[in-house]
Amino acid sequence: MRALRDPRTNQVIRGAIGIYADLTGRAVPVEVVLPPTFLSMASTNPEDIRRRQEAAQAVLV
Repeated sequence: MRALRDPRTNQVIRGAIGIYADLTGRAVPVEVVLPPTFLSMASTNPEDIRRRQEAAQAVLV
């Protein structure tokens, strides 16, 4: 299921729901929560990529 968002603010109320099945076949719904730090590291926005590259170069110098 998709994430549940507030229609007025577009804020995420509940993350996406997936089904986890273990090796014995039991299945349970699980909320998928991605922390903001992951989202910033995974961004493909050109400005975000440039910032990450500059930060990595600063560490190497």
